[in-house]
Amino acid sequence: MSDRRSRPLAGFTLAAIALVLLASSAPTPIYALLRERYGISVFDQSVLFVSHTTGVLVSLFGFRRLVERLTDRYHALIAGTVLCLVGALVFAAATGFPMALGGRMTIGIGGGLISGSATAALMAIWGPASYRRAALLVTIAITAGSAVGPAVTGFFLAADLAPTRAPFLVSAAAALVVLLGLVFSPRPPAQPRPAKLAPSAVTGTSMSLGRLIGTYGTGVGLSWACLGSVLTLSPNVALDVFGFDTATVAAYAIAAAQVTAGVFQILGTTGTPRISFVCGMIVQASGLATLVLSVVLVSPLLAGAGLLLMSAGYGLAFVGAAATVNQFAPPHRLVSATSFFYLLAYGGNFTPLAIAAYADAAGLAPAIAVSFTVICCLQLAVAGLGLANLRHGEIVPAGRLA
Repeated sequence: MSDRRSRPLAGFTLAAIALVLLASSAPTPIYALLRERYGISVFDQSVLFVSHTTGVLVSLFGFRRLVERLTDRYHALIAGTVLCLVGALVFAAATGFPMALGGRMTIGIGGGLISGSATAALMAIWGPASYRRAALLVTIAITAGSAVGPAVTGFFLAADLAPTRAPFLVSAAAALVVLLGLVFSPRPPAQPRPAKLAPSAVTGTSMSLGRLIGTYGTGVGLSWACLGSVLTLSPNVALDVFGFDTATVAAYAIAAAQVTAGVFQILGTTGTPRISFVCGMIVQASGLATLVLSVVLVSPLLAGAGLLLMSAGYGLAFVGAAATVNQFAPPHRLVSATSFFYLLAYGGNFTPLAIAAYADAAGLAPAIAVSFTVICCLQLAVAGLGLANLRHGEIVPAGRLA
């Protein structure tokens, strides 16, 4: 398929990725408002946040082999987009906590289908050598969706225009546009499943690939642990710790953080992916330390600096990890590799549950200070593992084994 003819399909594939992040990040500025509306605790508020992650993990784990067998990845993308559309409508119509929970989990299941197949679909259009291009454009799509979601909700919140419903109607409208684009764009001819490597080569690749995914997936999981905690609890921190009168400031701070992450994700594609990952983990750990200090000193300025540092480190770490997995995973195992990578990464999003339980028992500020300190230490440990991988050069590129 020519590059010109493939542009609409590739564009809507990237739009589907952005849609996942738009729909998942839209509730971020209004979690505190939803908690008051539904009469739930901080822990239940965090359950609402991680219900999306639960849906993603169910999708990645439950449908991985089915998606891997598909010769047309766009069946999975279309199904995921439909689920995002339905979930957004359910969330918009929610009159209570259970309905909102169901809508958000449905969005998560759709997001898992899209996350697990989008990169493979793009590389099927552009070819296996396009792993850097795919990682860069996926990164831009993720950044766009992550930034637009909180910004849209912040607008409706500031204007007091149905802030608990309107953002999800916007997400549903975006899903409908993406769905129509995926259905009607010209597709490349269905390709046969890539041939498997010889058994001995597969064994060697599996061992190296397993270590790779373990290190890089865990690192991104830790990154998402702190990012998820910030997304979930930042409105509460703005109101209860720093004494702001409205959570709107948290909405725009999160949008700025997402843009910062996107800029550094783009910068991270210019260097060696594994070096970007290690640098990102170290920078993010320094950002977490600054956030802890901001809570202890009750300093919004330090919190802003820590948030930007954490976001910059997240951008470098994520794009470095994603590009490394795309580069070294054998073609016939790319969907599995991507799915397991995101399984580890999304697992970090359950961290807000532990922090929220701690916050309900001991207070929000102590919970954040202790939890972020622990995550900071773990990130430095993973950075050390990444340095060891670089030093020993233990990853074997799949192309050399074929």
